Amino acid sequence: MLKKILLGIGGLVVLVIVIAALGGSSEPQQPQKVGEESSAPTPPAVQDFKVGDRINIRDRILTVNSVDKNWKSSNQFDKPSSPNKIYVVISVAIENAGKDEVAFNSFDFKIQDANGVQSTPGFGGIGLDKISSGQLIPGGKVSGNLIFDVDQTATGNLILLYQPSFWSGQTARVVLQ
Repeated sequence: MLKKILLGIGGLVVLVIVIAALGGSSEPQQPQKVGEESSAPTPPAVQDFKVGDRINIRDRILTVNSVDKNWKSSNQFDKPSSPNKIYVVISVAIENAGKDEVAFNSFDFKIQDANGVQSTPGFGGIGLDKISSGQLIPGGKVSGNLIFDVDQTATGNLILLYQPSFWSGQTARVVLQ
C-alpha cells in the first residue's frame, strides 16, 4: 500500500516538472506593438494597446479591428444572459508571424468591464462570423468576431485581454474606446 502511494506521489512530481519545463523561458518577452524594438533587459510595465494596433505576442500578431458596444441580433431568441446585460462584439484578426504552427482559440480572450469583472466569450451571436479554434501555419491568418455579455452600466472602460498561452503569463491589454 505504501509503495502505491509513493509511486503516485512520484508520478505527480514528474508531471509537475514536465509541465513547468514546457512553460517556456522564465523571462517572458512582453507583448509589443509591431515595429517597436525591445531594448530594455527588464520587462516593461503592462502596456495598454488600442483598437487598430498590431500587437506581437508569442509569434501571434493580434489586431482588434472594431468594437460594437451594443450589438443586437436579428434573431428574436438571441438575447444576452440577463436583462441588465448587452452584447459587445469585437472583430479581431490573428496572424502567425513565427516559424512553427500556433494554436488560436476564442477562449484565449477575456473582456474586463469598468467594474473589474472579467468574462470569457459567450455563446450568443446567431449568424455572427465568430472566431473559433484551430491551428495557424507560418504566415497563416484568421479573423472573426468575439461576443461578450457585459453589464450595460459597466461599458465605459472596456479592456480586451488576450493570453494565447496560459503558461507564459503574457497578456496583451487592448483598451476598447
